[in-house]
Amino acid sequence: MRAISLLAVLFFASVAQARAEFFDTRHVAGWEISAFRSDDGIFTGCLVSAEYKSGIELDFFINRAFDWEMWLWHTDWRLTNGAHYDLAVSFDGGSNLAVSGRANEDNMVIVPLDGALFGRFKAARLLRVHAASGPMEFYLDGSSRALSAGLDCTKRWAGDAPTNPTDPFSGGSAANPSDPFSPPARSQNPSASRGEAEVIPLLTGILKAAGIDDYTFLPSAEKDRSLAGFDAAWEADGVIGGMSVLPDATFEHLSGLMSDLTGATAKDCGGKFASYMPAENTSPPVLRRLVVACSGAGEDWEGHYVLLNRTTGGAYLLLVTSDLRSDGVSPARDADERIIRAVLRK
Repeated sequence: MRAISLLAVLFFASVAQARAEFFDTRHVAGWEISAFRSDDGIFTGCLVSAEYKSGIELDFFINRAFDWEMWLWHTDWRLTNGAHYDLAVSFDGGSNLAVSGRANEDNMVIVPLDGALFGRFKAARLLRVHAASGPMEFYLDGSSRALSAGLDCTKRWAGDAPTNPTDPFSGGSAANPSDPFSPPARSQNPSASRGEAEVIPLLTGILKAAGIDDYTFLPSAEKDRSLAGFDAAWEADGVIGGMSVLPDATFEHLSGLMSDLTGATAKDCGGKFASYMPAENTSPPVLRRLVVACSGAGEDWEGHYVLLNRTTGGAYLLLVTSDLRSDGVSPARDADERIIRAVLRK
């Protein structure tokens, strides 16, 4: 089944909201610490930033779910928006650690980081980011104080402290309790656990009401690339699907999100791509629908997205996708229609 890349779309959508407005800006050890909020006043995260003589701006963003990313920005870069870049980081001349970045617009790369690296960035004096064009060097003077201040900023404004209020990137019950930066167990990721805990009961009810009884939830390790950005994923008889909560999405953001999804799936299609937004069955709680399809060049698949209203704010994003059968029938289309009917009956 052809994978449809969605993780970056969801991530960039959250970044777009996060960049809406600065507030509570301060300076710590030569770094600027700024809090972000969306247009509707919802706190989205804190940014730790510094500009270097090379013209490159190095940023670290810690969002309200206590996930964090490294942002690299330069006005002269000419990147391909949405493109993937294989990078590596090293600290103080040590060995390279592979990381993955994606371009946001044409002059910015965003690199999601594991919480276990938080202490490495705080302790290091010299950071090298290795790209195809060569290494970029950043002296991290003051980064320990600055990153601590950025983390405190997110704790202060999030209003929802993680399980370990001392350090959300620690494992709590790590093998070395004296090391607050020990890598956390996967299940302790506060973002994933909260989203999964909210989504799975709701998704279970939707699938049951839709008469889709032979489904299996997929553990994180078994998610393919098309489902990597979803809080929960499932498969059933030739169909795979996913569901995520977008807690900060506003009505104005939803059209842009659907446009981003269209662009991302079009890039993943090696053949002829088509998309449309059905107007039928879009009464509440259904907010938006999108159908994408790819045919030719050895590909023949179809994907269906649905945005549902979330009564406590934000929205839910659902996807069902499948290859077309030899007779041209789309199992994903049938599953989507059943899910829509089930949701509208509730």
